[in-house]
Amino acid sequence: MEELVSVIVPIYNVENFLDRCIDSIEYQTYRNIEVILVNDGSTDKSGEMCNSYEKKYKNIRVIHKKNEGVSKARNIGLKNANGKYILFVDGDDTLQLDMIQKLITIMKENKAQIVQCSYKTIYEDGNYIQKSNNEKVYTYSSKDEILKKFFDKKITISVWNKIFEKSLIDNIYFNENVSHYEDKLFVYYALLNCKKLVHTNYLGYNYFKRKNSASYSTFKYSYLEIREVDEMILNNVKLNNFNKKIFDLAEKNVVETDLELAKMMIKSKANEKYLKEYNLIIREIKRTPMIVFLKLKIKKKFEVLLFKFKFFQALYKKALCIKNRL
Repeated sequence: MEELVSVIVPIYNVENFLDRCIDSIEYQTYRNIEVILVNDGSTDKSGEMCNSYEKKYKNIRVIHKKNEGVSKARNIGLKNANGKYILFVDGDDTLQLDMIQKLITIMKENKAQIVQCSYKTIYEDGNYIQKSNNEKVYTYSSKDEILKKFFDKKITISVWNKIFEKSLIDNIYFNENVSHYEDKLFVYYALLNCKKLVHTNYLGYNYFKRKNSASYSTFKYSYLEIREVDEMILNNVKLNNFNKKIFDLAEKNVVETDLELAKMMIKSKANEKYLKEYNLIIREIKRTPMIVFLKLKIKKKFEVLLFKFKFFQALYKKALCIKNRL
């Protein structure tokens, strides 16, 4: 008999996309699933649509709540989940119809606690980006190897392209105090307890990139939370006394985030508005340890050097002007 999979769907103002999302879940080839729709205070027709789905499908439960963000919504879903396995789906995305079947099969065959699949990024104009769909499988079975793949971005920071064994994440919840990269924190803490993770190149998840999706190209003050998340992870690595290679990778992760934030701030002229925060980021970039610097890609090394010698801001602004003229 198929074991129960809990599918948790946080929902906020996605009335135009919800039908395709629910259809992709309900028509899965794997049949023993419960679907928990958490309506996070939607102001459009999403809440009414959830009620209709609950009446139509016996395996759907709806929880209505005031708007408090995706982390709170997912946490409520976790607390109400009965399945042996957990899958998160965003309300404007879709699954391939055999996704759950394939990932559960891989999980059982490999005795894994997390299975991650590849995904397709689909834009509103119909264009899409996808990696190879050769369905090759990679197994990571030591903590050092798993964390290395996480910091190398081979294990993605998103929760929605993974199936988790529920017992692995029973005491892990999304941080409700951050609104950016909350997935990354959750995945990191899940990996700390994970003894085996399997990645498959199978394209199981369709991630729809909408115009109002966070692009992280134009700076917003709340994006500083991204740095806070990376600092939380770095501090946890220190606390757990992981080996030097893992620590260096975690520190490299913070440096890369600082570089991206600094560039965003310059591009948006937010470095003038938030001068204190900008100067803090630049100060940290200048402190990049040599061993971390050597692990950076050539482009990132060049950026660090430019910041260290105070040339970057002027050069970057000039480059932007040239780019805009073309």
